Amino acid sequence: MRATDFESAASAIPPLRRDRPLGRQRTRKTSRLPVFQERPHGGARRSRDSPPEARPSRGRREEVFAGPLHRCYTNDGSALPRPSPRHRARLRPRRPHPPFRTIPGTDPRQSMHVVVFEDHAVERLGVLVAARPACALTVGTTTLVGMLDTLGVVRPVPRRAFEAHAASSRSRGVTLWGMPPWHPYDDLPRDTPVLAVNARLVPTARHLAFLRTLITSGRSTVVTADGVVAAAVVLPGSAAAGDPLRPFLERRSDVAHVLAGRDTTERGDEIRLLVDPHDVVTEHERAIEGDLAARIDAGRYAEERPGLHVAPGGHVDRLVAVRRGPVVVESGAEIGPFVCLDGPVWVGPHARINPHAWIRPGTSIGRGCRVGGEVEATVFEPFANKPHEGFVGHSHVGSWVNLAAGTITGNLKSTYGEVRLHDPRPDGSRSTVHTGRQFLGALVGDLVRSAVGTLLPCGARIGMAATIGGSVPDRVPPFFNMLVGGPGGSQSTPDQAATILSRMMARRGVPSLPTDLVLLTELARAGSPAASEPGATPKSDAI
Repeated sequence: MRATDFESAASAIPPLRRDRPLGRQRTRKTSRLPVFQERPHGGARRSRDSPPEARPSRGRREEVFAGPLHRCYTNDGSALPRPSPRHRARLRPRRPHPPFRTIPGTDPRQSMHVVVFEDHAVERLGVLVAARPACALTVGTTTLVGMLDTLGVVRPVPRRAFEAHAASSRSRGVTLWGMPPWHPYDDLPRDTPVLAVNARLVPTARHLAFLRTLITSGRSTVVTADGVVAAAVVLPGSAAAGDPLRPFLERRSDVAHVLAGRDTTERGDEIRLLVDPHDVVTEHERAIEGDLAARIDAGRYAEERPGLHVAPGGHVDRLVAVRRGPVVVESGAEIGPFVCLDGPVWVGPHARINPHAWIRPGTSIGRGCRVGGEVEATVFEPFANKPHEGFVGHSHVGSWVNLAAGTITGNLKSTYGEVRLHDPRPDGSRSTVHTGRQFLGALVGDLVRSAVGTLLPCGARIGMAATIGGSVPDRVPPFFNMLVGGPGGSQSTPDQAATILSRMMARRGVPSLPTDLVLLTELARAGSPAASEPGATPKSDAI
C-alpha cells in the first residue's frame, strides 16, 4: 500500500467519541479486563439500547477504560462481549455437596448424640461468657454448636441459669444470646453413642475432621488437651454410658471421674481450647478465612463479581467497592452504597451495613446486626448495633450491644508494644497476662451501651449490661453505669437492664419474655463469671 492510500484510509476512520461522560454510559458486569485493549477485527458489539448509528465501523480501533467495581467502559457506550460460558457457570450457584463423607451405615446424624459441657476453666473467658454459654461464642463465622450440628443432634449443657432460659425461649425461637433454643438434655435417648465436647473447643474445620475420626473409630475414647478433657466418645455398654453420665452433667464435676471406665485415652496435641478472653480474637483471625472457603465450596452462593459471593435474598448495592475477597453475604443481608469491603468478610443473615462504611479484613457481622463506620478484624455477635461513625478494631462485641456515634476502640499502643491485661489481687497488687498481641481492641460483653464519643483503651473488658461513656477504664464491672451517679458512677438493676433490652428487641421485631428478666436477675444475684478474670481466684459453679 502506498503512503497516500494509507493516509486516505486513516482519514476515513471517524474520530473517537468523547461527547458523553463515562458515568452516563450503560455498562455490563464482566470479568477482569486490562485497562486498554484493542477490539478484534470485525467491530465491537453494541449494547441493547444503542441506536444503529452508534455501532462502530468495521475494524475500528477502540479504547476500553476500566471503571470502579470491575466494570469496563468503551468510548462509544457499547457494551463489552458477554461473559464466556465458563464465567457464566461461576455466576450460577453450584449444587451443594454433602457436608462430610460418611461410611455406609455409620451416619453420625442417625446414630450420634452430641453433648457440649462446660468445665470450671470457662470462667476465665470473663466478660465474653457472662451472659452466654461458651459454646455460643462466634469464632470465624460460626459457633461450636453450629459446627457440631453437622455431626448429630447437639445438646449443650451450660450453667443452670442458661439452661433454664434456653428451655423457656422456645416459644420465641431465639435466646438472649441470639441462637435458636437447643434440644434439652433430658430427652437424650438411652443406650446411644454420645460424643461429649468441651465448650471451649475452637470451632475449626481441623477439629471437626478430628471429631469425625473419633466417631468412626468404633471405640470409647477420651481426648485430653492441656491436661483437661477436650472430647470423649462414650459407646453403649461402657462404664461411662447411660445414667453415670447424667450426674456429671448435672453436677458440672470432674470429667475423669465420670469417664473412669474409658477404653482409651489419647492426647490431642493439636487440639486448641479457649483459655483467656483474648484467645477468642486470636482464634477468630485464624479461622475466618477457612470458614469462608468452606461456605463458598458448599455452592449456596453466586459470585456476583470477583470476590463477592451472595446468597439468594442478599442485596449488595452496585456502588459497593470490593477491593479484595472473599466477601460472603448471607440471605436477607443488605449492604448500602459507597461501602468499601476488604475481605475476608462475612455478613450474616439479615444484617445491614450502612452507606459509606469501611469493613476491613477479618470482620464477622452476625445475624441482625447494624454496622457503620470503620471496622477491622472484629466479631459482632447477633443483634449488635454500631450504625454510626467510629472505629472498632480487633475486638469482640456481644449481642444486644449499642455503640453510639463516635465510639472508638484503641487497638495499638502508642509504644507499638504488646497489649497486656492487668487484674487486681486481694492484697492490692495486680496480675499481668501477656496476650502476645500487638493489636487488641475491646472485649465487650452482652447488653452493653455506650454514650456518644466513648473512648475505649487497648484490651478494655466491659462487663455485661454496663453503660459506659467518656474515657473508659480498662475494666468495667457488670451492670455498672458510668453516666449516672457522679464521678463514681452507679450500679444498674436487672429491671433497668431488662427494660432497655425489651425496647431494643422491639426495634428488631423480637418479642421480650419474662424469662429475660429472670436470667438477668440470677446473673446479678449470683455474680457474673466476669469476676473471675485471668489472674483472679476462679469461682466454683455459682450459677
